[in-house]
Amino acid sequence: MKKTLDSIRVIRYIGSCEKISIFIDRTGILYVERSSLWRVLMTCTKKDIVKEVAARTGFDISSVKDIVQTMFDAMAEGLSEDGNIEIRNFGIFKVKQTPERQARNPKTSEIISVPAKKHISFKPGQLMKERINDNGDVE
Repeated sequence: MKKTLDSIRVIRYIGSCEKISIFIDRTGILYVERSSLWRVLMTCTKKDIVKEVAARTGFDISSVKDIVQTMFDAMAEGLSEDGNIEIRNFGIFKVKQTPERQARNPKTSEIISVPAKKHISFKPGQLMKERINDNGDVE
């Protein structure tokens, strides 16, 4: 359905990763659209991911929860040991080093040393970029 300025849009969120959009156009026709986990631009929790994977695969939630937690643990371990995780068609997680630097305390104008630290960066893969840019409906 082509959304126009003449339509009224009501959105109801189910959980934190699913939504139902209801459109009523000028002529009174009602349209209902349901979007799932990967189409909604909002925060999804691990619980929501587990529910979605269980629904798509047919496995029970406790098994999927263990699998998802194991995957996250393996990713954290891989980042801490190797500093790099590449998932084809999804993206690359890298651990980057921020060097030590000098900063100024705004209250006292004292120059202090900020220690070096590591942070994680993510670079989306080509397929991920295409999926994000094809969706186009930012709310």
